Amino acid sequence: MDRPRDHGCRQTQRLVVLALFTALLLAAFLASEAAAQTATPTQTRTATATATPTSCRGDPPVVEPVTSPTNLLEQTIRFCGRIVGASSMSVYSGAGSAPIAVTFGSGCTLPCPNPGNASCNQATVQLLPNQSTLIYVCQNNASCGGGGCVSADGLGNPLVIVQVQLTPTPSTPTGTPTMTPTATPTVTASPTVTPTGTPTATPTNTPIGGTLTPTAAPCLGDCNQDRSVTVDEVVEGIDIALDNRPLVDCPSFDCDSVGRATIDCLAAAVDFALNGCP
Repeated sequence: MDRPRDHGCRQTQRLVVLALFTALLLAAFLASEAAAQTATPTQTRTATATATPTSCRGDPPVVEPVTSPTNLLEQTIRFCGRIVGASSMSVYSGAGSAPIAVTFGSGCTLPCPNPGNASCNQATVQLLPNQSTLIYVCQNNASCGGGGCVSADGLGNPLVIVQVQLTPTPSTPTGTPTMTPTATPTVTASPTVTPTGTPTATPTNTPIGGTLTPTAAPCLGDCNQDRSVTVDEVVEGIDIALDNRPLVDCPSFDCDSVGRATIDCLAAAVDFALNGCP
């Protein structure tokens, strides 16, 4: 009866010894870790400041309205934008043309974008006779590529200048024409012939078929047939020439019967607007 009891006691002693050995190993491990942490300095990460990019100053330019149509061969346009530092401006008269020189100017009336950094600038555009010129104004920023190009003024109207060469209108003579009688040849009678007095019939110029009534010449650009051409009708003709409106809105601009409004028709309409219809 004593052997089982002795066996149980031995088992208990072994478990106690094993537990003590495990506790000693754990204590030694924790002590070594603490010593290593004390000897090795802790590295502290320093936050690196991230550079924040400055705002890209490249607002689209604001262009003053242009004068169109015009009989001049050049026109100075004005616009607000930035041309200092990394910012610059460029002007083109048609797609693919060389840039036109931009200088500081004055006389801008529309509000400038970013007024603290923008200024009024100007450029002189050369115009071709009897042609329409489309203008592009661009804001450039070399540091960030901001800005952009516009082809309309600050009011939303297209930057199109129509150059019209004015042709002097010939003066119309007034008064009643004077008929100059032609000399009647004198016939000398022969001595042997005695001429008999015969009444001479005087021809009269009577039109065949009655009196002719002159027909009024066509008035190009007269959209409402009131024998006058207004500025609004000239602008309507420009829109038709640019395909912004159909020709049916004012067929009078198709003076060449080609199905569209040509520069010659626009020029004639401007002439009638300035000097009246014939």
